[in-house]
This record gives sequence, structure tokens and C-alpha cells, in this order.
Amino acid sequence: EAEVYLNKAYDNLHALPKTQTYKALIAAYEGAFVGYKIGISPYKAPFIGLKSVQYVKEAVQADDANYFAHIQYANVFYYMPTVFGGSRSEAVKHYLKAKQLMLTQGVHQNNWLYMNLLLTLADAYKKDQDWKKVKACYDEALQLQPNYPYITEKLYPTLQKNLEK
Repeated sequence: EAEVYLNKAYDNLHALPKTQTYKALIAAYEGAFVGYKIGISPYKAPFIGLKSVQYVKEAVQADDANYFAHIQYANVFYYMPTVFGGSRSEAVKHYLKAKQLMLTQGVHQNNWLYMNLLLTLADAYKKDQDWKKVKACYDEALQLQPNYPYITEKLYPTLQKNLEK
């Protein structure tokens, strides 16, 4: 079923005009879609994974102020195994750049992508056991959505245990 929707998404993406205006966005989505293909069929990763890297690098080069391009760039390097070139530190750098761009451009409020970005950053910080940065991400998310049950009921209690250690 996911493949059906991915194919529809490709059709919509390819309907966009191939102008400079959309160059970064198209490349960012192409990179994301390759990632989805890998998610659907992980055995394809060694064969198509580098395409994702090429697309997201192209997206960031085409428009360094495109927060979505930076998020996709970060996602590629965050979810890619280190043996194939994945890098959590490289990913965090681009997540932070995307965050700064979203704040500067004023598109962070009432934006699920921004909330997801904060939680993904928190996840990266968890892997480094940097609990203060994890807390900062959760606190920022709760400022935007104070009654977000996933954070208040699931994530924050686990964080509290780690902070007490």
C-alpha cells in the first residue's frame, strides 16, 4: 500500500515545473522518496542509497535557505548506517540549520514538521546521552504544544529517570 502512495507522490512531484524556484524542493523530495523506497524494501539500500545522498546534496546546494532541504539532508545521514557514510554529527548540524531557518522564516508555529524536527533532534541527543539537550528539545516542543501527550506521558517521564541518574 505504501508503494501505491509513493508512486502517487512521485507523479505529483514530477508534475512540478522544472524551474529554479522548485529545484531544491524537488531534489529534497527525490532524496526523501529514495529513503522511503529503502524503508519499504531495505535490500535496495546498497543499490539506490547513494542516489538519496546525491539528491539531498543537490537540494542544499540549490537553496541553502530551504529548511526542508536541510531536514532531508540530515535524515539521509541520520538514518544511513555509519558503514555506508551515515553520520549523526553531520545530521545534527543540518537539523540545527533547518531549525534556525524555520525560526528565522517564522514557519515553526503550528507546524508538524517543526515538532518532528525537535523530536528527531532529541532522539539524536539521546544517543549521545546528552540529557540536557534532550530536555531542551522537549521543553521547546511543549512551549508550542503544551498538552502533547506523546511528550508529557511517554518521553518526559523516561527523560526524568535519565536526568536523575
